[in-house]
Amino acid sequence: MEIWPIDFDKTLQEISEWIDSWKVERYGADSLNPERYYNNDGRYLQGVREGESLNQEKADCEHLLDILCRLRLINQKLKGTGLSQHLQWQERERMKTERETLYKDFLDIVKATQEPQRVELDVFETDEAKKLFERAIAKGLISADGNKYKWNDTASLYGYFVDKTSDFLNIRPSNNRIPWKKYEGIIINHSFLIATARQAINDYKNKELSPPEGDDKVNDICK
Repeated sequence: MEIWPIDFDKTLQEISEWIDSWKVERYGADSLNPERYYNNDGRYLQGVREGESLNQEKADCEHLLDILCRLRLINQKLKGTGLSQHLQWQERERMKTERETLYKDFLDIVKATQEPQRVELDVFETDEAKKLFERAIAKGLISADGNKYKWNDTASLYGYFVDKTSDFLNIRPSNNRIPWKKYEGIIINHSFLIATARQAINDYKNKELSPPEGDDKVNDICK
């Protein structure tokens, strides 16, 4: 699968064709059939099918398409396409920073193997991690569900939670990316939250927007 450079120059048609090729390679030819994701009574598509894997698949496809469209728009602006005036230096630097974050997300999704990756849960077995989750339970952010946890707040705040706690527990890889995959193994509703959570991270880090409501609770448990 061809991985485009960060400053790619592609049409919307080319992006659509690339997404279709990626979906076939990742999920098989049936992924191009819209009925894969929706109930069908023979005449109409009726609602999204139940199933965590299908929900995650659909979310990843939509998220990847959104990333590529946003990267395309940023590249056009940085190259001056369709603009009547030059961008100011500060605006160009902001766009470059946002582009780098989006491109990292793009690589994370595209380079992920089709088979589920082995999740190292031992990072959450330390005394420090256990105490952190106890504080999160006390704040109402999560609740225990067997040997895992369920997230009880908004998807946006979940992104903030993963960002802050992975830094607090020092479980980030050498490239300092947010280790979303590790949390998939410990938070049972992770797959339903991930798309919005990723967007929330991008919003408050690169668009100078305020952190999601409830950030004080997450900050409190990371002390």
